[in-house]
Amino acid sequence: MNFKIAMANTPIGKHFLYRREPFYTFEKRIRKDTYRISKKALVWADQCVSNLSEHETEDIYLNSNDPIVVNGYLLREKVKSQFRNKKQDSKLKILVHMPSQDSSPAGYSIFKNMIEAGKYLGYEINELNW
Repeated sequence: MNFKIAMANTPIGKHFLYRREPFYTFEKRIRKDTYRISKKALVWADQCVSNLSEHETEDIYLNSNDPIVVNGYLLREKVKSQFRNKKQDSKLKILVHMPSQDSSPAGYSIFKNMIEAGKYLGYEINELNW
C-alpha cells in the first residue's frame, strides 16, 4: 500500500500534507497586520467608490489620447447595454443569505458581487442578512 495515500486518510496525515500545499506557503507569507487593517481597507474602498464620479466620467474616457482606453470604454458600454435587464421578464426570485462583513469578508464580497450581477441582469434578488 502507498504510504502517502494511507497517511492522507489519518488526521495527522491530513495536517502533514496540508503543510506542504502551496496555499499554506502563501498563507504563511501574509503580513500579520493585514488582518488587523482589513476593516480600514474596506472603508478606503467604499470611499473610492463614492468618489468614482469625479475620476471616471464618460468625457475622460472618450477624450483620452490612448485608443485602447477609448475603444475599451465603447466596447464596455456596448456589452453593458446588451445585458442590462436582459432577464427582467423572468419569474425567478432569489433570496441570498448574506454573511456579515465581520464574520466573512470574502464571503460577503463574493455574494455581494453575485447579487449585483443578478440585479443588473434584471433578476429580483433580496438579501437575508445575519
